Amino acid sequence: MGYSLGGTIALGMGMKYPSLVQKLVVVSGEYSNDGIYQANTANEPTVQDFAGTQYEKDYAQLAPDPLRWPIFVGKLIQMTSDFKGWPRVGAYLILISV
Repeated sequence: MGYSLGGTIALGMGMKYPSLVQKLVVVSGEYSNDGIYQANTANEPTVQDFAGTQYEKDYAQLAPDPLRWPIFVGKLIQMTSDFKGWPRVGAYLILISV
C-alpha cells in the first residue's frame, strides 16, 4: 500500500518488479503528471520551506546521518519535479472510482 508520493513509488516498483508484488493499493498516487495543474508546480518548494517541519524533526531522529537533510530534500524536490510519468508499456491498471 502506498499513499501520495509513497503510492507513486510503490506503483513504479510494482511495474518494474512485478514478481515482487502480489497486490498493490495506491491512494492518491500518480501514474502520470497529465492531470497536475500547472499552478501546483509553479512554486516548487525549497529546503528552507521544510525547515522546522515535522518532516525535518523525524528525519533528524531516524536518519543514519541527520546532517544530510538538505541533500535528501534536494533529491526529493528534483525527483518530484522531474517526474513525467511511468512508462505505459506493458502496464495494466484498473482504476476504481468511488
